[in-house]
Amino acid sequence: MRIVLLALTILAALLSPSFAGAIAEGSYRFTGRDEATVLAGTKVDLWAEVYRPAELGTSRHPLLVFLHGNHGTCGRFDRGRGVRVDDNAEYTIDGKCPAGYTVTPNHLGYAYLARALAARGYVVVSINANRGITAGVGDADDSGLNLARGRLILRHLALLSDWNRGAGAIAVPATLGFDPKGTLDFAQVGLLGHSRGGEGARAALVQWRDAGSVFPAMIGPMTIRAIFEIGPVDGQTARVLDAKGVASMILLPSCDGDVSTLEGMSVFDRTFGFVDDTVRAPRGTFEVWGANHNAYNTEWLESDSFACTGAPALFPQAGRSSKQQQTALVPVLRFFQATVGAHRTPALADLFDPSSALPRTLTAVTHVQRGYLPAAPGDGVKLLETFSRTAAESDAGVPYAPVGLTVANTTDDAHPAAPRIARVTWSGGIATRRFDIGFVRKGGVDLSGFSTLSLRTAVGCAGGECAAAADPKGAMEFKVRLIGTNGRLSAPLSTAGRIALTEPVGMEFERHRMLATVSFDLAAFGMPLRSVAGIRLVFDSRADGDVDIGTIVATTKPVTTSGTVAPAPVAASAAVIAAPVATTAPEAGNRIRFLPADAPAVAGRSPGALRLELTSRRPFPFTDSLPELAIGDLRIRDVAVVGDGRTAIARLSARDAAALVPGSEVTLKVGRTAPLWRFGALPTR
Repeated sequence: MRIVLLALTILAALLSPSFAGAIAEGSYRFTGRDEATVLAGTKVDLWAEVYRPAELGTSRHPLLVFLHGNHGTCGRFDRGRGVRVDDNAEYTIDGKCPAGYTVTPNHLGYAYLARALAARGYVVVSINANRGITAGVGDADDSGLNLARGRLILRHLALLSDWNRGAGAIAVPATLGFDPKGTLDFAQVGLLGHSRGGEGARAALVQWRDAGSVFPAMIGPMTIRAIFEIGPVDGQTARVLDAKGVASMILLPSCDGDVSTLEGMSVFDRTFGFVDDTVRAPRGTFEVWGANHNAYNTEWLESDSFACTGAPALFPQAGRSSKQQQTALVPVLRFFQATVGAHRTPALADLFDPSSALPRTLTAVTHVQRGYLPAAPGDGVKLLETFSRTAAESDAGVPYAPVGLTVANTTDDAHPAAPRIARVTWSGGIATRRFDIGFVRKGGVDLSGFSTLSLRTAVGCAGGECAAAADPKGAMEFKVRLIGTNGRLSAPLSTAGRIALTEPVGMEFERHRMLATVSFDLAAFGMPLRSVAGIRLVFDSRADGDVDIGTIVATTKPVTTSGTVAPAPVAASAAVIAAPVATTAPEAGNRIRFLPADAPAVAGRSPGALRLELTSRRPFPFTDSLPELAIGDLRIRDVAVVGDGRTAIARLSARDAAALVPGSEVTLKVGRTAPLWRFGALPTR
């Protein structure tokens, strides 16, 4: 057993309450197991590191389970870079790494989070999913093996439940370092997932609740209360996996070179459509400027991103980043302390409310943009406008009557879930540019029982030209006024001081125009709230503009700061890091061949109609985003990099197989920063 005393001064600076005590670490590892409830026909490990308070006492402790994403499972030390390079995944297949390689401890990369939480009374179990799952080959229903990841989480919870009850077929190993019987509170469970582990955490929640699920009988009574996701993937299974009925927060690294579409924002976007979620728990996004994908796991030592645009990079090209770790440490600790535990402190979740000022522990590092709902739509959150109409009119059918600008209802193509927005554009003209959004055709909406008006918004770049360095203080402002049933207008309230409407930031080749949330104290509008007909938006701060307005809601949660919320003082600058030169010619040594079709499906695994094997002398990186195989105009995402990192297996459906045209150009894209792999013409079968 390893005892670690955390530095009290560092932790006290991060959060309140100020308790931080000694912690203990142990582990369990049961290898090469046949676990049909996890992944039939494939061996997996039950392997995890466990972090806990050194003194457990007699009370039960809240339980957090962490899961890493997709990565190599074997690594070698690279003298030139001075780090371990994880460019092999043979452990996934047979539980062994080749000569010169060691097993990649993917699960140890969140120790900086787990130790801090253990010091505050949590038992944290960080799972290693290397065997059978990480860098494994999925099927038609589970391309990224994220349903399997969810089942692996649940299988670990079943094991922990056995030990908590002093039962089960697997004995507690000495390496755990303590007797877990009676120490875990299964009424207070939280999950954290990074990348594919994020969708895996949601998969655990959904499969736990499935009708006919085997896991409730294996685990017993359990309440999952919260899920925190870091750079998650979304949509790698045949199911839509939502975080219903739990607190949900999505950390989005603006300079993510792996999950570069930031598709995890879809988890929050879909929350606005929930109609049956009655759990009052915060949901949101937490966009961190200058963060990449890999540096949130301290064992992933090569950067996935070569450069950032609009904001300084927080990460090196090789090694770890204490600055980037800080941008996860603060929100993760506050999130779980607010949402999980019999003695949780809900007020700590105000960190995610954009009306609350961010702490110096974050603003001294970088800028953060927040999307937020205090709960899913329901009694405490009233949807006022969703921009559902195709014409330039509100949901109620009231024309916008724009003055000095153009308004078009459309989908937001910067978000993979394509939420509805009103896109507002203008160039020159009068200074009193405005348009009205009518909530009802006649009469008004009673908002007297609500405290806050919130809307989602994003701005484009002035004149279509983005600044090399985005200003974290914001590029513009606009004003909001309430409209009474008699046409009376309230006092105008500005977005200035409530949100920094910044230009988009992102990677060297892609900026993310993401919707953030701005909130207004309804009482500050200074007019009666019993009959509000709509709002007026006024754009008079600059001569030209391009602004998105997203879903408008009223909430019963008061704003935490009625006045201004200070932006991050950090000065933005564009990182200058050399990007790789794109390859256009076919590469020598690249090969493609047809493989026999999968065997008939086993225990719920769906076979493909055709498989292709692609091999290359140039290693493929192991990524969390799915590789994309292009054969002529056909795009195939059911692709996995396997084994020695120089082989990729693509699975085609019957429809895709029938559409193949011999002679079509074949390319493979793995991640967003690596050059394309080119394979020449598709051979004849």
